Amino acid sequence: MVYVIKFSVILLIPASLIFGFSMVYPCRMVREISLMRGGKTISLQTYGPFGRTITKQLPVTNISAQWGKDKAKSVLPLKVKGKRLMYQVYPVEGRVHNPALFDATICRYRF
Repeated sequence: MVYVIKFSVILLIPASLIFGFSMVYPCRMVREISLMRGGKTISLQTYGPFGRTITKQLPVTNISAQWGKDKAKSVLPLKVKGKRLMYQVYPVEGRVHNPALFDATICRYRF
């Protein structure tokens, strides 16, 4: 009986790690970026767990891109000040309405 409990615990630990990762990973994938009126803040919309979306209002000065949209082959990482992990933008699949404004506001290396 002790072996059954040990085996269950050994399987429960990786299963809970995989479940936790599958809940956190979509929260870092950017669904939509919108520049708000005035040009000082952006609305960053990400996917959430169970099909929901999460919207955050952030100042433009708190967002830094590692490189520009034209140099990103598949993923454009965005660093948000105060967050550990980077957000991921897929510029190849997405549509940018004003590329010059996108490069001037969001795709800048700030920090």
